[in-house]
This record gives sequence, C-alpha cells and structure tokens, in this order.
Amino acid sequence: RIVGKDTEIGGQELSEGDRVSLWYPSANRDESAFEDPFRFDIHRKKNEHVAFGGGGPHFCLGAHLARREITILFEELLSRTSEIELVGDYRYSVLGIGNPILMSLGKLPVRLKAA
Repeated sequence: RIVGKDTEIGGQELSEGDRVSLWYPSANRDESAFEDPFRFDIHRKKNEHVAFGGGGPHFCLGAHLARREITILFEELLSRTSEIELVGDYRYSVLGIGNPILMSLGKLPVRLKAA
C-alpha cells in the first residue's frame, strides 16, 4: 500500500508516497481495546472488530469449523486432565515477514495431571 496524502495514524507521521504494510497480528491484542492485550485469557470478551468472531462482511468462512474443533479439543483435554499448571513464560510469535497475518502462541509450557 502507498500513502495517498500526508497523514498521521496512531501518532505516526506518514507522507504521501510512503509505503506501508497492513499487519493483522494485533487485532485481538489491540492495546486500545484490551487492558493487557498479550495476556493469554480464554475468558476475554468477544472482540467485535476482529473478522473471525465479529461478523460483518469479512467474517471468516471457517469460523464455525474452527470453533467446533477448539471445543472438541478442550472437551477431550479437560476430560482427561485434572489439573493444568503454567510452568514457565508463554510467548507469542508472528509467523514471519512472509506471513504477517497470523500470530499465535509460540510457547506455552504447561504441566498436565491425568484425571
């Protein structure tokens, strides 16, 4: 993308002709929407401005399947586990400059106790 006219976005000055790139990783980690955006929180309220769960014209076609897969994963995990303990620091990572759209947990060290 190329800036069409001088402007400012989020305190950053952009000049006409500057090249910019749209990166999606912060969508669900938006510091203006969440108090602690990088904290792993499965209870986080629905984020209406994210296409995956927010609906609208860019709603993800695979959202229903993804939700079902996640539900099954947690049902199975929780049926076989009596305790899940975080045993280290977690880390998020972008998949790289070649794929700036996806951001995921790169590290989540846990200890599972069998049910």
